[in-house]
Amino acid sequence: MAKFTKIQLVEEISLYETIESKAEAGRIFDHIKSIIKRALLAGNDVALGTDFGEFYTTTQAARSGEVNGVPYTSPAKQVVKFSVSAPLKALVAGN
Repeated sequence: MAKFTKIQLVEEISLYETIESKAEAGRIFDHIKSIIKRALLAGNDVALGTDFGEFYTTTQAARSGEVNGVPYTSPAKQVVKFSVSAPLKALVAGN
């Protein structure tokens, strides 16, 4: 399976009629990423439309266990997750 990279995404953004260059598209994309990061750090969910999905943070519980006979503990921590919308799931599944 091929990976769609940031470079390819910026190229697609640059094709939009009001975007003047790939450099401008790259700056816009980087700014959008920055906005999403700031929102998540502030504890806000980031909804990208009912046809796409939502970034959100949640607390991962502390864990402990054993690896190769060596005990370990992992403290609770905040993690980022993405919830894919039902329409996007259906589109990818071919429905």
